Amino acid sequence: MNDLTATVVKLELLNEGKSVSKGTGFFYAIPIESFYNSNTKICLPCIITTKHFLDNPNFTGYKITIQSINRDNTYSPISVEYNLNDIEYVIHEHVDLALLCLKNVDLKKDFGYLRPNFLRYMSEDRIIMHPFLSSENLLYDNNTMRTSKISNFKNDYADVIGFHYGDDKYSIEEPINVIGNFVMSAFRNIFVIQAPLSKGSSGSPIFTYTIDGTPLLVGIVVESCSINGNIVYGLNYVVSSQNIFLLEQSIVSKLGNNELKRRKGMSGRFNPGGSLISKR
Repeated sequence: MNDLTATVVKLELLNEGKSVSKGTGFFYAIPIESFYNSNTKICLPCIITTKHFLDNPNFTGYKITIQSINRDNTYSPISVEYNLNDIEYVIHEHVDLALLCLKNVDLKKDFGYLRPNFLRYMSEDRIIMHPFLSSENLLYDNNTMRTSKISNFKNDYADVIGFHYGDDKYSIEEPINVIGNFVMSAFRNIFVIQAPLSKGSSGSPIFTYTIDGTPLLVGIVVESCSINGNIVYGLNYVVSSQNIFLLEQSIVSKLGNNELKRRKGMSGRFNPGGSLISKR
């Protein structure tokens, strides 16, 4: 596993402590203010997934399985449970995407790195540290034209990271990389890839790589293609990562000034339950 893979989480909806729905998501940081006039940003800690994942009227909480970074740079799965009040979420009006904001988590992050400077889960007495994607990792620039950072892909390979385990009868807690192919232009708002995905893959991020090996988030898996309700195995719909920009605007608006002021008022680099880990 590497830091890119460790941005991906298993998501579960709970009803009275029992899992009623599973899916994939990934950590995403939204900067709201620079910290001490440095490159460090105070950020909203978020998870991006599909909005159909939330289409269960009976859920009473969430379970998130995180790939936490140990001090020896290995990774261990850690599960955290939240009630409904711990997470604020927004859905995209036009495409199958949702963004969940972790209200009881504080985050400071230098852009240019996946690992944060500081991460604190206020409800936990254990150290949890994991990477975050951000707008700098998207295929598109955040401008009115949504300009692509590259004009052509290095190759047709699509790197899909997620919990591609179907019913997951053995409850595997680590995401895996599945290699697929871009079978049409990935610069569309909705496009199709060919990859051996399954139930649980929805919400998985899809990456391409620049010539120097830099990963760029192209899109998010939302569902399998189908004919009359029957799945066309290996063909999957993907929503472009450019739609994340609207989710960013929506969550900042929904949280309101009081929550943003609280986060902007964060002080000190170290707090109980937080951790600073060297970047790589």
